[in-house]
Amino acid sequence: GKIYMKKLITIVILSTVLFGCSSHKDAVEALQKNGFTEIETHGYSFFGCTYYDTFKTKWTAKNTQGAKVSGVACSGWFKGTTLRF
Repeated sequence: GKIYMKKLITIVILSTVLFGCSSHKDAVEALQKNGFTEIETHGYSFFGCTYYDTFKTKWTAKNTQGAKVSGVACSGWFKGTTLRF
């Protein structure tokens, strides 16, 4: 009933806040703006960003010299995206 739905909604919200999430869109846009190609995102990253970053997305791509690199795209609700290698 209603109590079950309230508990379920609370669990979903807390999970998102506590465990964060990834943002494929933010990561791809930031990488494209910096000249990266062949971009692939790999979901949530537990490491590589600060506590204040809401979205932490692992990625691999080719840089402007054609080398394959990987890193994390860190972003939040009220800030841009930071690429970390």
